[in-house]
Amino acid sequence: MPKGRVWVVVLGDFGRSPRMQNHALSLAQQAGLQVHVIAYGGSKTNAAIARHQNIRVHTIPELRQLAQVLPRSLALIIKAAFQAFMLLVMMIFWLPSPDTLLLQVPPAIPTLLMCWLACVWHGATFMIDWHNFAHTLMSLSMTHKHPLVALANLYERFWGRFGHKHLCVSAAMRTELQRSWRIQATVFYDRPPSHFRPTPLKQQHQLLLRLGPVLDMPVHPRDCCAILPASKEIPYQNGHDSACDACPSFRPLPVSRRASAASHDNLNKLLDQMDLRVLAEQSRAREEGQEHSLTVCTEQLGGMGGRVRLRADRPALIVSSTSWTPDEDFQILLDAAQQYDAEAVERPGALPRLLFVVTGKGPQRAAYVERMRRLDLQRVAFRTAWLEAADYPLLLGSADLGVCLHTSSSGFDLPMKVVDMFGCGLPVCAAEYRCIGELVSDGTNGLLFDSASKLAAQLTELFEGFPQKESPLLRQLQDSVASTSALTWEQSWEKIVLPMFARRH
Repeated sequence: MPKGRVWVVVLGDFGRSPRMQNHALSLAQQAGLQVHVIAYGGSKTNAAIARHQNIRVHTIPELRQLAQVLPRSLALIIKAAFQAFMLLVMMIFWLPSPDTLLLQVPPAIPTLLMCWLACVWHGATFMIDWHNFAHTLMSLSMTHKHPLVALANLYERFWGRFGHKHLCVSAAMRTELQRSWRIQATVFYDRPPSHFRPTPLKQQHQLLLRLGPVLDMPVHPRDCCAILPASKEIPYQNGHDSACDACPSFRPLPVSRRASAASHDNLNKLLDQMDLRVLAEQSRAREEGQEHSLTVCTEQLGGMGGRVRLRADRPALIVSSTSWTPDEDFQILLDAAQQYDAEAVERPGALPRLLFVVTGKGPQRAAYVERMRRLDLQRVAFRTAWLEAADYPLLLGSADLGVCLHTSSSGFDLPMKVVDMFGCGLPVCAAEYRCIGELVSDGTNGLLFDSASKLAAQLTELFEGFPQKESPLLRQLQDSVASTSALTWEQSWEKIVLPMFARRH
């Protein structure tokens, strides 16, 4: 077993870099090494990292407001120069010398050069983990012909060859690195950590209760999946604003989120009946000495120790996680939701309500939430959330389907979110691009789509008759995911990555 010290360098939010967090944990736990993480702060990291005695996180200062006051190109140059200075100071003067430096790419500027200089200074092994190509990400906000993108491409190709050892996330990327970059890399597929697994029903109920403030916060004033907290009796009201099936789980939205009652007069009678059914159900539970707690998908009778069951009127729970960046076109999902909604309205009773929970932070989140608010949907609802690290796998393990909109700026990386979904037994509908077939086998563990209409058709086929009647296709996908004996992260890391730290360059 190797002993020593490793630097893990992430020129980004470490809390939003699950692969590098997993590397850090494995280096500390499985390799028994001292790990110093050099990264930006921001999001909360895995709790195991925060409490591990052999892991230290060193935060890089940021120039957050630079792009708001300077032209973009100038801001990028000044930011890169500041990053280079801070990295050099930290890695040459502040931190104890490493045996190995593990760098996440992208980004590549200025980290490739600075990390190589640090490795020369300390006599350390320089290892690069290629997640994607940095210049292709830059081209999303600029153009492929922009001078800065061209320079970034040359920089990345030149300095990338100075790595002593290389990891990459797909076989397609390994081929590209070897053929066009003259870099020999080892494929290390993302794997789900061992705690990513299907969520037991009782834990599902506890999670959904805990997430109540999020799940009961519609992005649209007319919402079909707002739930009624069992601890509150809502008096009879007129002028409600929710639109959904006559189901005892729904409640009127708070006054602050109501639209004009006059615009929804045709719904008032139905909604009043819903509230009366809710109150009657709660009254019946109290008379029987039971405490009845409800979530959007589950219910529990008899207090904390009572039996938990899935609700017969539940919506299909669909999870999509994202960093809200240009390589994930969420308009496809919104368009598919509209098409599904139109068909569900035309076929009452045949298609269930859908509740999409979209997790993650990122620059385009506010813009897409505003688009969600403008959608006039009766059978589909959206929620957006940033979950604690411990709750994310529980949500995946509670869902009925995952949706991935990732298309890759380079065409060579694979979405780790799908890996996590598979670990939790969750089949996926994924956007089709060059190498996604290395991860998602169309018709086996998921479905691939290349348009909103195809995604809408897949949702219709997967959930027709849900939840009373299970789709044969959905069952087939679930069984395939469950039967796949994939290695966990820990097992795969010990087999592929650990030996690389045992060998010097």
